[in-house]
Amino acid sequence: MNPAPLHPAAARRLLVPALLYALFIVYGSLIPFDYHARPLAETRAAFEAIPYLQLGVASRADWVANILLYIPLAFLLTGAVAGTRGPLAAGLGVALVAVACIALAFAIEFAQLYFPPRTVSQNDLIAETIGTAVGIGLWFGAGPRLLGLWRGLHLGGPAAHRALLALYVLGYLALAFFPYDLLVSGAELQAKLANPAAATWGLAGACGGALGCSVKLGVEILVAMPIGAMLALVAPRLRAGRAFFIGLALGAVIEFGQLFLASGISQGLSLLTRALGVAWGLTLQHTLRLDMLERHARTLRAAVFAAAPVYVVLLALVQGFSGTLEPRWVAAGKLADTHFLPFYYHYFTTETAAMWSLMAQAGAYAPVGIGLWLLRPRASRPGLAALLAALLALAIETLKLFVPGLKPDPTNLLIAAAAAALVNALLANLTGARRAALPRAPGMSAADAASPPSREGAQRTGHAAPHAAAHDRKHRPHHLHRHPHHRLQRRLLWAGAATAVAVVAIGALLANPHVEHAADESTMRQLPPGAELPPVVLPGFRQAHPRLPHPSDDDIARLRRDGGPYLGEMRRLAQAASPNAYSWQARAVLEFIDAGSQDLATLHAQLMATKFEDRGHDQVRPLAVAYDWLHDRWTPDQRAQLRSKLADGCEYLIQFIRTERLSPYNVYLYNAPFQALVACSLALWRDDPRGEPVMRFTADLWKNRVLPVWRQVMGQNGGWHEGGEYVGIGIGNA
Repeated sequence: MNPAPLHPAAARRLLVPALLYALFIVYGSLIPFDYHARPLAETRAAFEAIPYLQLGVASRADWVANILLYIPLAFLLTGAVAGTRGPLAAGLGVALVAVACIALAFAIEFAQLYFPPRTVSQNDLIAETIGTAVGIGLWFGAGPRLLGLWRGLHLGGPAAHRALLALYVLGYLALAFFPYDLLVSGAELQAKLANPAAATWGLAGACGGALGCSVKLGVEILVAMPIGAMLALVAPRLRAGRAFFIGLALGAVIEFGQLFLASGISQGLSLLTRALGVAWGLTLQHTLRLDMLERHARTLRAAVFAAAPVYVVLLALVQGFSGTLEPRWVAAGKLADTHFLPFYYHYFTTETAAMWSLMAQAGAYAPVGIGLWLLRPRASRPGLAALLAALLALAIETLKLFVPGLKPDPTNLLIAAAAAALVNALLANLTGARRAALPRAPGMSAADAASPPSREGAQRTGHAAPHAAAHDRKHRPHHLHRHPHHRLQRRLLWAGAATAVAVVAIGALLANPHVEHAADESTMRQLPPGAELPPVVLPGFRQAHPRLPHPSDDDIARLRRDGGPYLGEMRRLAQAASPNAYSWQARAVLEFIDAGSQDLATLHAQLMATKFEDRGHDQVRPLAVAYDWLHDRWTPDQRAQLRSKLADGCEYLIQFIRTERLSPYNVYLYNAPFQALVACSLALWRDDPRGEPVMRFTADLWKNRVLPVWRQVMGQNGGWHEGGEYVGIGIGNA
């Protein structure tokens, strides 16, 4: 049964956000839009054969994310289609919503086959179907109530205040257990509890220096304050002491729940920050009044202008500015490598990291909207707030081009603008009384209606009567009204100062003493050239070509039998209108599998015409494969020319590694140049005199530089500092 039918106009208005959200799903599901054309029949066959994956704990968050993704869509569509009708029509509407959401899921999964970075599996379809069902059920369980809170935001005044706090608390509790990667077996829970990093008395991970740790603690207190404000509305007689213990209990529940999440880490200190936040939120809700904004308008404006430069400096420091700047050529290189597609970098990280990154950036720029609101509390200026925040974010992201170890993310400009605009609009809506909407008696002007009611009028209507309160204060003896007010102010100031000192002190204690300082790599010693290194002895080295790993006859037979999609992709790359490194390597692969299938004269000419640039791996790797795998298929002249070109490529790689002083701890070495150098040295050694110093350098780099680092970080107590993604795409490939 439909619990609360909506007005048809209200239901229709849900269609717009539903359609916008559907576009967001499509966008997020296909980013980074690396489209690869393929025959429709081949795509259909691949879709019919999509696998069901046995997902481990590490992949559970990604699977749950697909459930969460479809809940809002199904929720909004259900309200729009089934929210205004009787039981029978509502049932038909629900069926229509389910079909539409599941059809969208299937269409997106099919489209992802044209975007190879995306993973297509039955697991995703199952998750998206579950999300659809949950979204439909959520509408019938709480849809009208949630929609009522949303409508309350647009009323302004106390109604908007209560609605905003209620929605905030719901969002806070929902995010507290994100990404919902629940442990589902006793063995998983036992493994989690056996991990010493599953719980800490402080904060999870390194928070940097004293400033970074203090900011993190302060933010945890601030984000818990609206919960205390909500408590003050629900239980007006509740005192700060009890609110503190309620915050402790809430923190205990949330941190205990982290033990049952695969990615959760329980933080003991978060109990204290939540308790302080709830207590302060309740206290300020009882103490502060919106009329204070007008009574202290001049002081607030002065405070905003005085705090603005401090905020900008703190923002730069929190975003990673360390006082050290890199030269312009480094910044130019970073800019050239920057991807401007919105949310591009969020795709290449975990759901949890992407969500917290988004929230952190939004919180960092929300003060812009707050500052504008404090300057003119009754004026809604979201456009100006968005512009100022975007300009500030542009300055910060530009600064990152020059800061060692940082890279800009253009998406932060969009996040900053949206956060500042939203906060400003919400706060202005709370304080800006809509004069046109105020009731007025016949003959009363709009100005009279907007003015505060008289004492008698307030008694009749039940409204607050600030005039009456002011009259009482004016005629009350001086010692009866000023001293209690000042005493309360002093108590709040002392309590605030004590909280701030405690936050800074704890932040200093938690600060990581081993702060990383960027090194000037140009002053580091270069690796010795191959000619200065001892000869390499490889008694079992394979002399005959091909030397590089290559498919055997059995592998080729299996590829011809079962490798249709792979071979189709290789043919597509080989036929690229603009030949590049991928097409050259694809043509070498196809020629090795099927001799005579490629025009070797054209391939030879393209390989010889290539110019080594950037790190060189894109050009050297296909050159090494073509020279080695097709060694006996080249004419003697072609082979000699390719051998000389390959030697040039090897020397280019070595020069780049030595000049840039690439570190084995960094993906810039092991993910590409090192792999290309190994392939190059194996293919060239003993074929050309220039191959000897190349092999000496490569062997020394591998045995004495790269391998010890990998053993160090992957030992019993090690861990790869750049994240699991790089282990797969970098070390795994190497």
